[in-house]
Amino acid sequence: MRVLLALLIAAQHPVVPAPSPASDTAHDVVVAPAPPPVSEPDSTVLRVLAINDFHGALEARAWPWSNGKLVGGAAALKPWLDSLARACGCTTVRLDGGDEMQGTLLSNFSFGLPAIAAMNAFGIDGAAIGNHEFDWSVDTLRARMAGAKYRFLAANITDSSSAARPEWAEPWTLIQRGRLKVAVIGLALRATPTNTAS
Repeated sequence: MRVLLALLIAAQHPVVPAPSPASDTAHDVVVAPAPPPVSEPDSTVLRVLAINDFHGALEARAWPWSNGKLVGGAAALKPWLDSLARACGCTTVRLDGGDEMQGTLLSNFSFGLPAIAAMNAFGIDGAAIGNHEFDWSVDTLRARMAGAKYRFLAANITDSSSAARPEWAEPWTLIQRGRLKVAVIGLALRATPTNTAS
């Protein structure tokens, strides 16, 4: 469901190259143009901006389908999320489906610190705890959680010794935007204990 939601949002707002002066096309980064400003948000409509499996993708990179152009990265994702929030003219929440830290040299070198900084800059309101959040131990995960300006959520994580939910694993959070209250529940994959060493 969370993947489908992200795909629907992407399909409604395709990323297009921003106009730029002549430059080396191998270094052009594809970004979304800024939409016109809107007035006060419509509190009767909720837009959920969801990302998933960021895996420390802080830098733009060339992909097999991008014709040599650098695409993605935190510098492109932040304005894209902001533009989707502004274009809606409605109440928005920003969620992450998990696996945000592990996956690139830049993020792995400092055990996810720059990925947490990026998520803070994106304005993430809540994140599910993904299976790769445990790759560097529970202690490392808890340290990263302490540096996040948003809640890490998992209603179905239990301690292997007691079968109780650990005190650090919040099951849900309530996000308030004006008069609108949105409850967000996090769930970890059932296969997490077998997919992750921690």
